[in-house]
Amino acid sequence: MEGAEVITDPSNPYLAWLLHLVASPPLVAMLMLMMIIDSVSGIVAAVKERKLSSKIGFVGMMKKAAMLLVVGMAAVVETTFHSSIPENLRAQFYIPLAKFTAGFFLLNEALSVLENARRAGVPLPAFLTKGLAGAQDRISNWGRPDVRTTKDFIEP
Repeated sequence: MEGAEVITDPSNPYLAWLLHLVASPPLVAMLMLMMIIDSVSGIVAAVKERKLSSKIGFVGMMKKAAMLLVVGMAAVVETTFHSSIPENLRAQFYIPLAKFTAGFFLLNEALSVLENARRAGVPLPAFLTKGLAGAQDRISNWGRPDVRTTKDFIEP
């Protein structure tokens, strides 16, 4: 294959990663939006606590970039795995790994927004904080019955 053919070849894992991120916008777009909301709510909480730090903000942005890279990696693995399965069995063995990964990080970001809101002095309903923390615990410990779930780190 020549230069342009390699770039546009559907079996190219880098192209698959990019197309997967663009083609699965609901969760990835929601994750990116939640990351922005989390960043703004973190700034609000830090200003209220008089602890605003560009170093902490930079570290937070790098963590968010790493999350997106992990979602992208999951998309590559999902696409590679899916394309290696015989076509007549693909529907039975399809695992939406990128969507699960983005969903997990979306829950993390939602919990972080709630934590930031609590730090900023916003009263939060207990059902919301407990529900999100419980969902995160269930996803984190899925298939591990020996692991006890953590207590809510957000106080109602």
